[in-house]
Amino acid sequence: RLAKRAVRGSATANWDMTLPPGMALPGLSLQGNRQRTFYQGIREEKTKKLAPRASTERNLKAIREAVCETFGKYVSDADIWASVNAKDFLPRPAQFLWKSVHNAHKIGSYWTHISKCEERATCWDCEELEDLDHILVQCKSSGRALIWTAARTLWQERATTWPDVSLGTILGCGLAEFRDGSGKLDQGTRRLYRILMSESAYLIWRLRNEHVID
Repeated sequence: RLAKRAVRGSATANWDMTLPPGMALPGLSLQGNRQRTFYQGIREEKTKKLAPRASTERNLKAIREAVCETFGKYVSDADIWASVNAKDFLPRPAQFLWKSVHNAHKIGSYWTHISKCEERATCWDCEELEDLDHILVQCKSSGRALIWTAARTLWQERATTWPDVSLGTILGCGLAEFRDGSGKLDQGTRRLYRILMSESAYLIWRLRNEHVID
């Protein structure tokens, strides 16, 4: 009977949903937030529970040093993690950058500890240990060099100086800043740089995977 009364009266019931003064509910509100916001929140919470990895710390240090040297900007680890979610990145390149900072790709030394898979740790073209720096920056593969040359050519249609390409500047491309003639932040140039760096790195990664799998 009580259930029936509740159903019948639900259309006209006026529920008071206001919180008492001084009371706050934890977490994100479902109203007014997007799926991307919840996904980022879940990922950040999971990241907080993980113990710092030595390889991740090395990548963070490389990014801080590269951003400071190339763009004259001092950044924190929090700045770095926030930068990989920059709105100028497409989802897959952004995910690639995030995993790269975490050194979460199954390459190089990952395979040296797995029996009968040790040969996967070595670059097929260079016969050297294949870490991310080697894949994106050092590898002798003609495809890698061609992609960075094309990116530089596109860049020079808008700007003159092409920043040095290193693992630190690639993973930290979301932190780059460029100024116009009046000293103001050049949003368009920054967006172009983010797109060129993230898309070029992700394309090199995809071509490398196709080459290894085939």
